[in-house]
Amino acid sequence: MAQIRSSSRSNGRRPTWKELIAVPAPLLLPSAHDALTARLIERASFKAYQVGGFSLVGAQYGVPDIDLTHFGEKAPVIQQIIGASSLPVLVDADELQRLNGKENNVVPPSVVSVAIGRHSIEVPSEYISVVGEFRDRGEEEKRQLVVQFFYQVLGYKRARVRSEHKHNDVRVHDRRDQPWLVVEVKPLLEAEREKRAARRQGFDYAHRLGMRFVVISDGDYYEVFDRCAGQRLRYDEMRQGAFQLTALRLRDADLLSMLAAER
Repeated sequence: MAQIRSSSRSNGRRPTWKELIAVPAPLLLPSAHDALTARLIERASFKAYQVGGFSLVGAQYGVPDIDLTHFGEKAPVIQQIIGASSLPVLVDADELQRLNGKENNVVPPSVVSVAIGRHSIEVPSEYISVVGEFRDRGEEEKRQLVVQFFYQVLGYKRARVRSEHKHNDVRVHDRRDQPWLVVEVKPLLEAEREKRAARRQGFDYAHRLGMRFVVISDGDYYEVFDRCAGQRLRYDEMRQGAFQLTALRLRDADLLSMLAAER
């Protein structure tokens, strides 16, 4: 089947996000699941719009957004949507992927900014590049990478992020300097058996010191558990979610906020 080329409608200059957010008023971002919707959004006088995973895969394929479709299927659709409108577009980072290299005024996936009260978290592309370079490093180097994540990216005071050579753990203390969160660090967390072993060790350590949160990580992948959640002390009930620094999604902001709550 022949590929339909993107519309030339977007050849004009798009307003920048800096210009849009400088206006002291809420910026409404309706969601476009196809090119026609993007064009209708522009005709309705909206200033910008978004492309999200659920609306995209739901409208195009009739399935939930649980990774049943992949980059090769989504990328042409996203390009058609972007090409149909001259408005700036915010694309969910896990849908964006390689589209980041195109001049579409799209938020890059390697920078996520999260507002927490008067403060914010920004995950810079430079740090994410280092994470990628450390992929094949050992436990000690991964542990130092996790330590840097908590005090350089999440903004904890260095004295409240402590590492232990004996256990390969990173321990984060709350504002009262009490143990609050433990990270069980492993060189790689790809196989499910590796994740199970890390969870068991992390939970054992958290139980001994009375810590609420357990995180397992290999420096890139982070899986977060709240021991106060759930009724039956099952991993699936306590699990709050997971994110990968080299493939951040906009919805990962909630997990970043959770990890930064005691900074």
